[in-house]
Amino acid sequence: VRYMIDNDPARFRSPELARFRSVVERSIGAMKTFRILLNLPFVSRVKHRYLMKLIVLIAALVNYELDERKTPY
Repeated sequence: VRYMIDNDPARFRSPELARFRSVVERSIGAMKTFRILLNLPFVSRVKHRYLMKLIVLIAALVNYELDERKTPY
């Protein structure tokens, strides 16, 4: 079953995906605890390839910590 979002035929809400979406949202929320990503002067000066490596590193740390919890995400 799919439900339209805001009467927009191009956007649908799928209840089957809600569980996965919530995991992604919690992961992104955990990544935001790394203040370096919120430091606009720093982020705007760093080259794109280094910023992407930093984001991948932070994502790996967050995923590792979530995995160590041994609880459902």
